[in-house]
Amino acid sequence: MATKIEKEIRNNGIRVLLTECLDLAKANKYEPLIGSQLELTNNIFQTTEWGFREVLLLIVIVKLNDKSFDASNGFYTCNPRSVIENIIVPILNIYHIPCRKSGVLNVAKGVKCLNDDWASPRAIESKHLVALVNEINLLSPDALRGFAICICAKFLEIASSTLALTIVLPAISDPIILSKICLNLISIATDGGNTAQRIVGYALEAYHEQAETGVQIKGHLDRASTTSTTSKKLGDISEVNRSNVVMTVYEVTTKPFTLQRISEAYDAVRALSNGSDLPTASIIVLCKSSDVPDCVINGSVSHVFLGEYDFKSLRFYFINLFEWIAIQLLELTIDGRASFYIKLDNYIAETNTAVKVKTTWNELRKTFFL
Repeated sequence: MATKIEKEIRNNGIRVLLTECLDLAKANKYEPLIGSQLELTNNIFQTTEWGFREVLLLIVIVKLNDKSFDASNGFYTCNPRSVIENIIVPILNIYHIPCRKSGVLNVAKGVKCLNDDWASPRAIESKHLVALVNEINLLSPDALRGFAICICAKFLEIASSTLALTIVLPAISDPIILSKICLNLISIATDGGNTAQRIVGYALEAYHEQAETGVQIKGHLDRASTTSTTSKKLGDISEVNRSNVVMTVYEVTTKPFTLQRISEAYDAVRALSNGSDLPTASIIVLCKSSDVPDCVINGSVSHVFLGEYDFKSLRFYFINLFEWIAIQLLELTIDGRASFYIKLDNYIAETNTAVKVKTTWNELRKTFFL
């Protein structure tokens, strides 16, 4: 049985060889396969069965590192599952080559010998693999190295074709990047609550524009300090449908939403009722979890929903501001997120927008877009 040091030497040898072969394949420094090797290898790589190509790579690289290794007589002498999971797969990940956790588990779990007896009752891919094992055992060291590079080239072809199918979002349409920028902009350049109010308003506006709902967003273009009973403004932001009916009312805050704020919000809603029913039965308060008042009841384990509170005939729902923004941005299409970005960028470019907001915005764009 190999000692711990001997295993580590072997593992390091496999790492070095696999990396070298992948780099040579990437640089096109190899002679293409021909004849039966080409046909059998293509059959292995064209199958939809996961695991065969990883096992083939394992056999070739281990054989290249240890010429005494023979998968047809002692496949498990190399501890294949450990080699694939701890050495081969991590390296394939570096080269963005798709693979699953263990080809051995899918193809040859517990199999001692990859030979005709093993392959005969199995799928045609098993027979192709055994045929390649027999050819590998006959190759000279130089020929085996060339074969290994060709196998790596096949894996790199898969990586290239997979990359071609990958959607790369422009930075201004990436919801993760936009969420991070919004979080940082609100935290660093609060501007008395104006930054958060604009971001929430523009996100709602972009959503209803892309969905063509006809819903109008009101209040987000006002200064955050204008909410009061005398301003005749319903919350910080409201959604109003085509019939001019209030759908949703939002209070957006970056400081503690105290009982006094709750009372003032109720008074503002009440002032617009003209003695009749309130124009809304609830208000959504978008805030940080640390800004929720102690009176709020939170019976939820959700990080998004922070609790609720009834004040007279009006219910207040407290929602995590940053989580709401992230979810809202995910609700947008790629074009919708680009529209949101443009709206926010245009606002920040306005003459009257605070200098702190402008400088922070520019620094964040350098950080996340470049």
